[in-house]
Amino acid sequence: MKKQISFFMLTLLAASMTTLISWQEKSSSNSSQQELTSANCYCPMVYDPVCGINGVTYSNACVARCHGVKHYTPGACNGNGGGAVLLSLKE
Repeated sequence: MKKQISFFMLTLLAASMTTLISWQEKSSSNSSQQELTSANCYCPMVYDPVCGINGVTYSNACVARCHGVKHYTPGACNGNGGGAVLLSLKE
């Protein structure tokens, strides 16, 4: 009986570890947001676009800041540079 319980627990542990490892690999490889930001920059996965002064649309202000953009306008960039109100970071 003890051997059966030990075998069951070992099997359960192995299955749990396999699931955990595959989940971690999937979550890190599926996130294009993580690929865009630096290793030390963590931003929410919220789409609230801003247009950087460089003419690039970022998914939110946090992502823009992670790319070194200090000035941006709300909304996605368009032909004339994006939104109307200039926002800047205070440092």
